[in-house]
Amino acid sequence: CNLQFSFNLTKGVGRTDGEAPERGWANINPIAQSTKEMGPGSRRDTIDDHFNDWNWKKTISFGERMLSKIQEAVPARLEHEEVLEHFEASIPPEVIKEWTAVVENWERDASQPNPFKPTIKRTSEKSARLQLASEAAEEINEQRSDASISHSSVMIANGLQLEEEQRRLATDTANLGQHPTAKQLSALLERSNILRRKIAVWIEEQTLHMPQATHERAKYMQGASPEGTRSTKTSDIPLFLPSTFTNVTNLDKRLRTYEWILREGQAYDALEEIRHVLRLRSHMYKHKDRNSRGVKANTRSNTAIAGATARINRSAAKYRAARAALVKLAPGLELEQPLWEHTLRRLDPDDIRALSEGLYGDSEGRRSPSWIWMTYGVVPDHRENAASLNEALRIEWCRTRARAMRWAEEVKLLQEEMRRIIAFLDWQATWWESQGAAAAAACYEHSIIAGMVAYAHRQAAIRRALRDNFQHTWRNIPQFIQLGVHVKAGHLNTSIST
Repeated sequence: CNLQFSFNLTKGVGRTDGEAPERGWANINPIAQSTKEMGPGSRRDTIDDHFNDWNWKKTISFGERMLSKIQEAVPARLEHEEVLEHFEASIPPEVIKEWTAVVENWERDASQPNPFKPTIKRTSEKSARLQLASEAAEEINEQRSDASISHSSVMIANGLQLEEEQRRLATDTANLGQHPTAKQLSALLERSNILRRKIAVWIEEQTLHMPQATHERAKYMQGASPEGTRSTKTSDIPLFLPSTFTNVTNLDKRLRTYEWILREGQAYDALEEIRHVLRLRSHMYKHKDRNSRGVKANTRSNTAIAGATARINRSAAKYRAARAALVKLAPGLELEQPLWEHTLRRLDPDDIRALSEGLYGDSEGRRSPSWIWMTYGVVPDHRENAASLNEALRIEWCRTRARAMRWAEEVKLLQEEMRRIIAFLDWQATWWESQGAAAAAACYEHSIIAGMVAYAHRQAAIRRALRDNFQHTWRNIPQFIQLGVHVKAGHLNTSIST
């Protein structure tokens, strides 16, 4: 729905303020307590009075409002057009022509395939493990590895699972509170002991595939305690996966490749979990607002929301750990996916928000979804790498083109709006004068006719005064727009209102 009907992607709408009709109702919310006691006629009259006041205030503010909008739109148009030009400079012209035809077909007919929508499925941790298991089976069948020893990819996959269990144990320990019960402490201690034994077994397995880890672990364990060993919590025991090593010359490249594949799937899974729980939490908020009444119901709702937030935080920690490992692994690998840093970006706290939620202070017309809702899937199958990369570039180009077009349309629409405002004020002034002439021809008393004519001429004079004021305020706008054609956006900071 967001891709199909978004104003940001719809041709011809410019930067239309779709929330403008709602602001009038928000303005008269305070009168609700009084109008609910009124009869139907009085209620309609009161609402009409308030909306007439709102509309008149909006009318007399057109001068400054249109000026500020054009001051924003001209530099923004130049900025986004430059971004689009730089983007297209690195893409073959025939590809641009093909993409343009696709997006223009969709703009003419929304039933055509949406070029903004990704179609290639992302990888997942399960699919990555399946791929590596298939490779291990091929090696065993071809007698390139010992069937009695677990494959190195299995060892790394098990290590990632242990890392996740360590993360969960650390989170649950931190959430115990100041006064945990004996049952809570014993449950955590049992989990810790079980996990420690799992890690010990895994370390023996790791020694067969990564002898370097044994040396690094021995160096790490030389701590500051009198016994010469470092005391560690179970959740802090280092696993020394391939991404831990900075010197990769003595490390089997296959190990780094295996961890890369698994970490990539882990990162996409974590993002999917974040998106899923964000949608769930949004539903929880709405359900609470509509249905929760009283302390008991609100406490239950708040507990559920807190649980969802905890799941989001765990998934965010998992994603950050996976991405940090990818950053360390990338330099030692010849990657065929140069866009991985664009699809798996750094996850800041402000990025973790619902699809319809903007940054603090963003209005509805200016907010943009977090990048986590626009991540493109990248598959591990080498035959599909080119298609995946092509789709990621196409979607990003389509969005860049849409932004440039919306701001260019906004400049044109603002000029047309200003022309129509002046024309309307001229017409309305003439209309008021005609009302005065009609009153003069009516069969009223002379004193009534004089008052009606005076009132009509006063209203006509107000419209002409507004017209003259707006024309004076906008007098330099044509030069400003023309200047913007030749000057870079960064240099357009001079005010045009003086």
